[in-house]
Amino acid sequence: LPGPGGVLPRRLDAFDARLAAGADVTTATPGPGAFADAYERLAGDGAREVISLHLDERLSGVVAAARLGAEAAPVPVHVVDTRQVSFGVGLCALQARRVLDGRGGSTAAIAAARRLSTRLRNASFVAAPSSPGRIDARDALITVVEGATTVIDAGVDARAAPERLAALVLSGPGPFGVAVGHAGPEARDGADALARLLEGAPAVEGVLRYRVGPSVSAHTGPRAFGCFWWPSDEADPEARLD
Repeated sequence: LPGPGGVLPRRLDAFDARLAAGADVTTATPGPGAFADAYERLAGDGAREVISLHLDERLSGVVAAARLGAEAAPVPVHVVDTRQVSFGVGLCALQARRVLDGRGGSTAAIAAARRLSTRLRNASFVAAPSSPGRIDARDALITVVEGATTVIDAGVDARAAPERLAALVLSGPGPFGVAVGHAGPEARDGADALARLLEGAPAVEGVLRYRVGPSVSAHTGPRAFGCFWWPSDEADPEARLD
């Protein structure tokens, strides 16, 4: 993201402030036409094919809409269900981009993204449900695996959450790559503390930072923060993000 004064962070801050104040928020899947328009614009900009990576279809209709939109595309479109959520989708996209930048083709890029997807793990601290029908957890550590949200531990104090999350990441042998993110501004201190704990751990090779967008914070609430982590395998450079 741009620096703290950038337009996008300010808009995210404004959204999360309204969410914290009790605004009623809903999310909706873009229609097939929105995807068709996006693919057509990419073709107009010179794309000869498109890799379209998306949220786990067990949680959203995005993949189905993308597939319908791809039927009208003027270039081949590879719609990929990453089986991931939130920044996990972004990590898969970064992995595919690295393969393409290394002059790999679309088949290799998709394979690398899917391989990374199977190795990604995630955990977050959710302070409170944002609204009825959203994530039904309060002051808890959660993970999203196989299209389902699972509570890892309930009754977690926000001040203890960074250490608890770091312990989850470091429970394996490593080495790991890690990405740490937060929703609203009030969750940044927790994310910063988590990042510091992980950056100082010998098993962690690097920490990426990201900001949770509105479609996710609508479900987690503005006080959520957490991380994704994955094995950094020296023998498999396509699976390494550092």
